[in-house]
Amino acid sequence: MSYIFRMILLLFLLLANPFNVHSRILTSTTNSINVHSSQQNFDSIEAVAGATRYLKEFGYLQEQEQLDHATNNGNASNFDKGFEGAIKKFQQHYNLQVSGKLDSQTKKFMLMPRCGVPDHLHNHHHGGFSNNLIKVTSKFAFFEGFPTWPDTKRNLTYSFDPSGIPAVPQEIVREAFKLAFSKWSQVSTFKFKEVQGDSDIVIGFYRGEHGDDEPFNKFGDVLAHAFSPTDGRLHVNADEVWSIKDPIQEAKDSSHNKNGDSFDLVWVAMHEIGHILGLDHSKDEGSIMYPFVTPLKNKRTLSVDDVTGIQVLYSLEGRGYANYSSAMGTRLNSYHLLIVAIVCLWVMFIFLEVITSALLDSD
Repeated sequence: MSYIFRMILLLFLLLANPFNVHSRILTSTTNSINVHSSQQNFDSIEAVAGATRYLKEFGYLQEQEQLDHATNNGNASNFDKGFEGAIKKFQQHYNLQVSGKLDSQTKKFMLMPRCGVPDHLHNHHHGGFSNNLIKVTSKFAFFEGFPTWPDTKRNLTYSFDPSGIPAVPQEIVREAFKLAFSKWSQVSTFKFKEVQGDSDIVIGFYRGEHGDDEPFNKFGDVLAHAFSPTDGRLHVNADEVWSIKDPIQEAKDSSHNKNGDSFDLVWVAMHEIGHILGLDHSKDEGSIMYPFVTPLKNKRTLSVDDVTGIQVLYSLEGRGYANYSSAMGTRLNSYHLLIVAIVCLWVMFIFLEVITSALLDSD
């Protein structure tokens, strides 16, 4: 009967700890660089200085720490605790190993092409799925103050800035943004129409400093940026190589393709439109609102997190408004989990019955 006891014990453990969900932790395969160590070489100090600029640019160093803290007399040990805390915030935000050190995985993330909108760390909406057997936490976020378009503005117009740089043929740009806007229309009450002249949303391609105090050459590989409602400005980096092909193809013949990489304009347009509508960056890697963009890859499907975010922001969640199966997929809610639990219990009881019968027959 010891077998039955073991099975009952196993069943008890399964019921006591049902399906834990853990964040994915990315670990470095190389030794970390300790920014407080006095045994720093010049490259390491440069890396710390670059990381400091990155952390200030994207919202992790709120105070105006000076870069000479990191390079004072060539001794990185003088760098204050603010840097370590900012690194930890960045690592925690993107599910990296939280060490406070500028390790190889952290530096890799900082070099990834991304949206220029800073990561606002305190505006994430944590969904209250308290009735679930598994607590599901949403990863979408809103801008500070939760700005939205007023109820009277659901038919938004958009236009292309004629003073912008013609980095991409106009017909390609129009096709990309028409597709991107249509994706958001399917999951919200918004409708979008291209017009000439004055419009709610103005799209333009620019280089470097372009009049909004957010130059593209300020720091990092910034692809685009946009502003929260109801500003309506959406700016794309004209120095990048853009494609709307699916699958994306590398534009090797481009004179400014310095990295040999092309980016999906539809993907980036969808992301920036999300900002225009009021969504901030998501921590969900599969989300359109995730700030990093992979070259030579396409992403054109709104995730569960994207759809839930826009519908929560505009109070559409729970009304059954959007029927968007290609994006919504299957959410593990309490009903799904209850069914799974019942099936698991049923299988376990059958298994126990078979084992019990076999043991009794052998007596």
